[in-house]
Amino acid sequence: MKIPESVQQNLSSFDPLLVILIGAAVGFTIAFIMAIWTLKRTGVPVYSAAPWTVRMAMTLLDLKAGERFCDLCCGLGRTLRSARRKADVIAVGYELNPFAILYLWALGITDWKIHIRLRDFRKADLSEFDAVYLYLVPHVLPGLAEQLEKQLKPGTRVVSVDLPMPGWKSVNSMEQGQKVWLYIMGRHLPAPGELPDSEALPDVQTMFNRMMSEAENSERSRGEQQQKDSDGGEKNPSKTPSESASTEQKDAASSEGLAMPAEAKEKEGGEGQAAAEKSASELASQSAAVSEQPAAASPESGVSE
Repeated sequence: MKIPESVQQNLSSFDPLLVILIGAAVGFTIAFIMAIWTLKRTGVPVYSAAPWTVRMAMTLLDLKAGERFCDLCCGLGRTLRSARRKADVIAVGYELNPFAILYLWALGITDWKIHIRLRDFRKADLSEFDAVYLYLVPHVLPGLAEQLEKQLKPGTRVVSVDLPMPGWKSVNSMEQGQKVWLYIMGRHLPAPGELPDSEALPDVQTMFNRMMSEAENSERSRGEQQQKDSDGGEKNPSKTPSESASTEQKDAASSEGLAMPAEAKEKEGGEGQAAAEKSASELASQSAAVSEQPAAASPESGVSE
């Protein structure tokens, strides 16, 4: 069948790079939709524990060569690689997230003892494993605890990160930023009089409520102290009432003291003016008397001549 020339021209005009970009965008969109679907289905996001947390888990599990190790929701395979470095074990990871699966399949090519199963671990048979690693969300744990009790053989070690298994009692634990509990099947139930780990420790919501309550109490105490300080500043100024009263008396006395010299000056001025007037009148009278005395002595002077 001969392809029309118009179609050949259209095909030849396609840019290979554009085709690759379109294919990558479509593939990314499909993978993203599958990741959202997986998260909604399992409730478990792709989130890896810190390296030191994984090391604590490996220390508690004490893996031996030839054992089968399982990581439920293995994410990007950090725990699987750590288990392989710890001992010559067969490491199996369960994962549904397509982004993680692509990376893990590439990882499995480099290490043939790492196996990735595209399967929901809640529907899998876990009886083959000697050690199981869990880093899950709270709502998954109750159903998983029942599944593990039914499927795992006695002596199987189980480690759980951050959250204790509900109704179980750990035989050991380690904590460094995150806490890891170790359980051994057949010894995982609390003895009479003992509390399971999930009851001995407050749950996440209780711890959150306690933290919020402490923060509110601290903020309330700080506000009350600031209010007391402000009220004290208004009621108790820098000078006490007695000091204020004495200051007012001093001010009044000083004002009186300033007023008194003025009055004294006025009084002294009036007295001085009266004395000056009196002195002037006395001088006038004396000068009048002196002027009268020569007139009286003039006849005597004529007689003597």
